[in-house]
Amino acid sequence: MNRSRYGTKSRTTMDAAASKRDFGSFHSSNVEELLRLPEEVYQPPKIPVDLPSFSSSDLKFGREAKEAHFHLSASWTFINHGAFGAVLKEALAAAAVWQVYCERQPLRFLDRELLPLLAFTTRRLADFIDATPSELALVPNVTTGINSVIRSVCKTFSPQDSVLIFNTTYGAVKKLVRTVSEEVGFSVHELVIHFPLHSHSQILETLESGLREHESVKLVIADHISSNYGIIFPVKVGSEHNTLPLLYLTVCRRWRHSVILEGLKFLWTGLMLLALYQSACVI
Repeated sequence: MNRSRYGTKSRTTMDAAASKRDFGSFHSSNVEELLRLPEEVYQPPKIPVDLPSFSSSDLKFGREAKEAHFHLSASWTFINHGAFGAVLKEALAAAAVWQVYCERQPLRFLDRELLPLLAFTTRRLADFIDATPSELALVPNVTTGINSVIRSVCKTFSPQDSVLIFNTTYGAVKKLVRTVSEEVGFSVHELVIHFPLHSHSQILETLESGLREHESVKLVIADHISSNYGIIFPVKVGSEHNTLPLLYLTVCRRWRHSVILEGLKFLWTGLMLLALYQSACVI
């Protein structure tokens, strides 16, 4: 038997799952099997197109990188990548290659090749963020991801329950939480962080004060890196509130190199990583 984070399976079963490629409209291999296979057994699909490669050693930031990798106008110095970042030239070219490949034989791509390729993508992404592939979900955009997580977490809340947000919380998230609160029936309370900030302790004091004032809090939502204010929220939460779910919206990063998380569930949203957990500490 083979034991790993991918589960427990016999070698015969794993070998059979790794070699299966019978995808089609009326009978398909189990995609979950492709996600659960250990890395030493998994057989990735053949990539049918040529993809660009990158080397960080060759990258020079500034005007040279802008001209080499972006279609940004030379007359603009673009600094709003956080809200509406430009796509790399290479990424646009790769997307066009995939589109043309699909159009050459749509049945082949959509019916036979797409699911194994998505499983391959999920496995690579899971390795990048140190997650388990079978617990990772790909979604089309940030809006879908945030809606999925918040609605899933809040759907069982009662009228006596409440959710805490901050004045620095991203505007679209505020609107979503308030909309869901009207549908489900819980309360939303906005905590105010006063500026200027001199230390993370001011943020934690604001949170502690809000938790004392609102005893029925079931969820706290915070932007790890605040979009409008450009501040970094502390990930460490007071141990006395370890049972309180905390939803962080954060830009993509390699968690295993920066944060230890307990009871963590990931949902990848394309541009952001949503992490729902009960306790965490920065290292």
